[in-house]
Amino acid sequence: MLWGADRIGHSQGNVLMVPAGIGSTSPLEAFCVRLKRLQEASGLTQAALAGHANLRKSQMSAVLNGHIRRPPEWGVVLAVVEACLGHAKQAGRAVPGDICDIKDWRRRYGDLEVDLQAVAPQRSRHSSKPERLVREWDPFTLGVHHPIAVQDSVSEGLAQLPWYVLREHDRQLRDWLDPTGQTPQMLVLTGQSCVGKTRAAYEANTSDFRRLCSAGVL
Repeated sequence: MLWGADRIGHSQGNVLMVPAGIGSTSPLEAFCVRLKRLQEASGLTQAALAGHANLRKSQMSAVLNGHIRRPPEWGVVLAVVEACLGHAKQAGRAVPGDICDIKDWRRRYGDLEVDLQAVAPQRSRHSSKPERLVREWDPFTLGVHHPIAVQDSVSEGLAQLPWYVLREHDRQLRDWLDPTGQTPQMLVLTGQSCVGKTRAAYEANTSDFRRLCSAGVL
């Protein structure tokens, strides 16, 4: 049973990563192109820049190459811009006029937020498959085994899940699904048949679902 969490984030916000080549040019991708131009013009390496922005190198690469689904928090963008401009100044490197002003970056970021808000309703209207939270699915449809039937334990034949008892691996699973983590993750649960792999994944994805959903995990 595979349960993935496709996101990166840190203390200042979350960024969702997507494979390269998906979708056409968007306001977000154009914004990322500008950030990469600034990084290249400054001469600051992606690894060094990632340190300034409190990101991993792979996360920094995702942002600069537009492989993200939503913009990083403004604090992250500001850290990137300030680090690049500071490094360029120390190294005596010239930065193009259209990407060297922090106030312009703040304005562009505001414009990006407005553009993305305008595009979101259109995507929602044209979506052929509306999103569905894990908790909105019948657990048995997702593959959770039906409980062993005991006489008088289930009223009127209604399928119900028994109470779930947390075990040590459940706590570890919840920690790995924590949306404040900094790297994308795919979790693979292994074990013998009927030991509770699917139920453990189901419970982990439905526990504290609002926090996970708001972070883009669900």
